Amino acid sequence: MKKRIIAVLLSLAVTMSLTAGCGNKTDVKDFGADTQTKTQEDTQTEEGNAGESAESSQDGLSGEMTVYAWTQMATALSQTAERFMEANPGVKITVEQVDGSYTKLLPELASGQGVPDVFMVQNTDIKSFSNKYEGQLLPLNDLVEPEKDNFVASALSTCYNGKDGNYYGVPIDIGPCALMYRTDIFESAGVNVQDIITWDDYIEAGKKILEATGGATKMTGFNFNGATSQDYMKMLFAQQGGSYYNADGSVNLASDEMILAAETLKKMIDAGIMMDFPDEWNDRITALNADQICTLPYQAWYGVVMKDSVADQKGLWAYAPMPAFEGTNGYVCLGGSVLAVSAGSKCPEAAKEFVRFSLMDVRQADILYGQSQFEAYKPYYEADCYKEVDEYFGVKVGETFAQWTDSPEIDFGEYFTDVSSALSTAIGEIFVNGKDAGSALEEASAAAQRAIDNN
Repeated sequence: MKKRIIAVLLSLAVTMSLTAGCGNKTDVKDFGADTQTKTQEDTQTEEGNAGESAESSQDGLSGEMTVYAWTQMATALSQTAERFMEANPGVKITVEQVDGSYTKLLPELASGQGVPDVFMVQNTDIKSFSNKYEGQLLPLNDLVEPEKDNFVASALSTCYNGKDGNYYGVPIDIGPCALMYRTDIFESAGVNVQDIITWDDYIEAGKKILEATGGATKMTGFNFNGATSQDYMKMLFAQQGGSYYNADGSVNLASDEMILAAETLKKMIDAGIMMDFPDEWNDRITALNADQICTLPYQAWYGVVMKDSVADQKGLWAYAPMPAFEGTNGYVCLGGSVLAVSAGSKCPEAAKEFVRFSLMDVRQADILYGQSQFEAYKPYYEADCYKEVDEYFGVKVGETFAQWTDSPEIDFGEYFTDVSSALSTAIGEIFVNGKDAGSALEEASAAAQRAIDNN
């Protein structure tokens, strides 16, 4: 799912940003796959920002560095690199766009040769990287610890390796979730979104809308066999603050939280309010345009996709808090990424300062938010761009989602790829083959553990 998201969002990066008028505008180039860029022309469009960046100059910083990032972060970091190099003339930065599957990075880490100075990692993978490639990632405690309280806690926790007490990454973005809903369909069906507090409320509202539309409009949909996405299972699980592991570190996909997530989704399917999206990305867009679904409990960045792919529905969508489980506030962040620094960098101080400058300097908020990155660094939420009204939704999107970032912390562990793959299989067993959720998830736990033990 993540790679599909990345591919589509790349095409959007040139034409739009999350909000119009997000501070200074920077010319954006479309970097094709695996291309390089050292700089972008005309990055500073206003002398005021150029002057502010110059104040950040670090005496004595010098060296040449390479930065790996994918899609919009490649664009964003190219732009922050321009500002950084202006403030630090002794530093030369090359930003290279790579894919989010690490096809270029992993061989370099395995060999210890050619590793970039700074590189992007998905938040589910950073702990694994710091263990598997021990000694190749530079501890970033000196960057992170003075700013711990300024980061969304759930994002920062993914960067921490409890084995040695070090942070090996700085969070970039998070995916705060909300309930997006069609105001016109809700109104015609007599459904008040404020009455949707729990997932049971959500199901009852869906039944009412299904009846009012003669079965034409369901609440939402997902991929029932888990092949193209496990997002909804992971989202409902994370909302409860569940753990993928037992206290001894063994895999536990059959926790009470995961079973409840599965059973809740099964209730939605049985109630007829959920569509099956075999190709979740494209099928969802098709259903939205055909008025076949009227809600999306999903991440903030998806609004960018809607403005491009469901443009005709401008003004018909609004946001509400996520439905919650008993004893939770409903907050959940799904997805995210971090920047790491190579221990082999020939200019580690410059590399670390570039990370700080890009991710922990509020003057860069316009760049990151303008490239659809909802930052993990909370002081960014006070920037002007977060307070701009989005015409599609009719609200201050950044300010709205900033209220819902306090997501439970999730430990993805060292081998989350294996865990996620096993979960995908369980999803198909439960929602397609009708297998008992507990049994399917127990089998998935065992399969994931075997895969990990054989690594």
